[in-house]
Amino acid sequence: MSREHPRAILPKSFRQAGLVFVLLLILLSALPRRTAAQPAAPPAEAAAERPMDARAAEGPLVRPPAMEKPPHTVQIPFYSHPLWLALLTVAIGVWLYLTSWVSYDARGVGMDHARCSVLMLSAGGLGLLLALLLHVVFAFLMLLIVLAATAGYIARRNETVPERHRIFGTYHRSQMLRSAPLVGNLVKAETGFELDTEDVFISKADGTRFAEFVAERQALAGGAEVIRNALLDACTAHSNQVRIFPHDNQFLVQHLLDGLTQNTQALKAEVGSKAIGSAAGFLELTRAGRPRSGSGSLRAQVRGMPAATVKVDIRSREGKPVLLMHMPDWTGELCRGGLEALGMHKALVKRIRSALAQRRGAIIVAGPPRSGVTTTLYAMAGAVDVFTTDLMAVEEQAQHELQQVRRYQLDRDRPFEEQYDEIMRQGPQALMFDDVRGKAESPLLLRFASEQGKVLAGLHAKSAAAALLMLAERTGDPDLVNRGVTCLTCQRLVRRLCIDCRRPVAPNAELLRKLDMDPSQPGQWFAGGGCSSCLGTGYRGRIGLFSMLIPVDKVKAALKQPGASPASIRKAAGGAALRTMYQDALTKVAAGITAIEEVHRVLRGFGKGPRRRKGGHR
Repeated sequence: MSREHPRAILPKSFRQAGLVFVLLLILLSALPRRTAAQPAAPPAEAAAERPMDARAAEGPLVRPPAMEKPPHTVQIPFYSHPLWLALLTVAIGVWLYLTSWVSYDARGVGMDHARCSVLMLSAGGLGLLLALLLHVVFAFLMLLIVLAATAGYIARRNETVPERHRIFGTYHRSQMLRSAPLVGNLVKAETGFELDTEDVFISKADGTRFAEFVAERQALAGGAEVIRNALLDACTAHSNQVRIFPHDNQFLVQHLLDGLTQNTQALKAEVGSKAIGSAAGFLELTRAGRPRSGSGSLRAQVRGMPAATVKVDIRSREGKPVLLMHMPDWTGELCRGGLEALGMHKALVKRIRSALAQRRGAIIVAGPPRSGVTTTLYAMAGAVDVFTTDLMAVEEQAQHELQQVRRYQLDRDRPFEEQYDEIMRQGPQALMFDDVRGKAESPLLLRFASEQGKVLAGLHAKSAAAALLMLAERTGDPDLVNRGVTCLTCQRLVRRLCIDCRRPVAPNAELLRKLDMDPSQPGQWFAGGGCSSCLGTGYRGRIGLFSMLIPVDKVKAALKQPGASPASIRKAAGGAALRTMYQDALTKVAAGITAIEEVHRVLRGFGKGPRRRKGGHR
């Protein structure tokens, strides 16, 4: 998928302003300017200039009769001349066009577009003021001021974007030369692949550069550019995986972005084969000159971004090679920002911190696989005061780094009772258990939470109420669950709207009524647009939707009833002890963080959801 800068569309307000300026010039041209003609010197003054002897010879000076003042002459002002008027009109048009382009481009690259627009308007306004008050020749100065301001903006924005998107940068100049007739063919023949490698650097562990490898094999240059563009897109948009695979009579480039796949480019079969061949040759995964199944790794670094280690797999599909590039975990450091960085509401954060301050009790984080449960557990662990609480993380594999926290590697092949005894001999005051699976784990952890210390546990469940019932079923003792559990949260992940291309929309009044939202204060709703930063999806990054269930007395009583269900647990909790995911989702929609369509996609089929209805935008 090609990357393009935001279109420089002249806004309606700018067009109206330009029309006002042109009408003003026509009005000025219609007002004549009167200038007095310079009269000839009077005879008396001329006589005064003659010598004294000459005046004496002529006799006494006779004052001539007063002369009538010459009539004023009318000069046509310079604005009425078509050339001057055309010059000023062109200058105004260039000024407004460049101002609109700077505003839209600044918005697209994440700069302060309002400030840039004000600077451009001020620069052109100064030149226009001089042209109107002094002389139209200052229209040339106006053009110079506007062009200088635009050049300053381009220099500034080029410092914040990769080389591939820099205006008049190496890549931009090369593309301009390549598109030029005759000259383009000469540039392609002489420069080859090296011309396009300055925005992303690809290398192996031994320091070998991908550009150098391809420079010696110019037949692979077209395919190598596909690899470079795919890695550049993945690093910029934070894709999790890139796939290049055969489909029908062509190859597709596919990105796994925020949990969903996105096809970004269709390649001819020859180009797709060269792309996989260039990666296989660079990683020495070839046999008899053809790609073979295997794995390798490379290092990709985009200018202005940290280097990323990419694991590369080459597999076979129906006799054709498939390339998989696994990108690093871009959200690995997200848990360091705390629960607020994950999108948890401040009321829920306050309740969880209150529970963490207690000496005993279990906090359960529920959700389906790949819903961010582990990241939330790590964020909660980061909120524990490790200087007063001895926290131990029990997990099969360490996912993130934890400071001042002991770790115990869980072996699923061994009985949990034996490993639990080993853990208890180390005397922890709090446990973080990332995935509670078997029946042996639940009663031991809840007994620890009710008698000895704190427990942070992850559980694969559809909702907080379902997680509470699951614990009661596994332990066979609802009283133990009621004594041990302090609060339960459940979560899902929704995609964030891309701030570079999101566009405001007006929510449907009927939809607001169904959602019990005030139509007069719906908040600021947005929808995804699609740009190079998000690979055309309209979304970039994800955020959590959270619900919380507090086991109050009514909930504890409902849990002990025969035939208890998630619906009965939710009914017993009511609005005071239960905050639903739909409430959290609508808060984020009204804040412009995500879109209502994305909420419907993620929460479709989740419980009964009394607020989930079909609706849309006008």
